[in-house]
Amino acid sequence: MSGHFATLLRGTAQTLLADHDVYITDWHNARDVGVRHGEFGFDEFIDHVITFLDREMAPRLSALHLLAVEQI
Repeated sequence: MSGHFATLLRGTAQTLLADHDVYITDWHNARDVGVRHGEFGFDEFIDHVITFLDREMAPRLSALHLLAVEQI
């Protein structure tokens, strides 16, 4: 979710915090990224998320679960 809409997940995050380490990220709006940066469709987005999880999260965690919320 982009922008202030992420605050709608506050209750979900508070509930998860009782039993889990919780990391929350917010993404830039894709339409604000210039076309000079290349194509960024669904496949590129999935590759980006997988790379982030492999590089940044997996080395620190023994088990990793991902919860994603889409704002349409």
